[in-house]
Amino acid sequence: MAREVLEIRNSDRVIHTAHAYDEAKRTLFNVALPVSRPLVRRALNRPGIYRIVCDVGHSWMSAYVVVVDHPYAAVTDASGAFRISGVPPGAYRIRFWHERLGIREEPLLIRPGGETLVNSTLDAAGGPASYFKSSVIDAGEKSPISGGNHRKIRAAGGTIEVIAR
Repeated sequence: MAREVLEIRNSDRVIHTAHAYDEAKRTLFNVALPVSRPLVRRALNRPGIYRIVCDVGHSWMSAYVVVVDHPYAAVTDASGAFRISGVPPGAYRIRFWHERLGIREEPLLIRPGGETLVNSTLDAAGGPASYFKSSVIDAGEKSPISGGNHRKIRAAGGTIEVIAR
């Protein structure tokens, strides 16, 4: 969640960097991780999707961090399933994000006192490559989201985002 602290560790015997970019490719931070400095902390104050890479010749090293400003977040399991509890009843749009497969949005209705089953597929060229399936969103009675009308749910193989209409 926003205003959390990310801990970045170097457990290797070689230097690394942690260079974080936001969705507009602006640098959030760029820190060296020498062997003698195995832990660095950085605050994540703004919601967004951040890509973190190592700039010292380790092009295969990368990660994504999704920062949200509410408690409605989940990471999918190996089969693509996730569960998010306490989402206020209402009409939403659900947004699926995957680092390679892109974004897909669908309508979502969460009824009071029940569960909503979500099944969706993200297609890659040549056919389905990743999907979110048999996932449950539990309805909550009150919205703990403060201010605004933007509500999100995040999950990953990618990210799931629910947006108030």
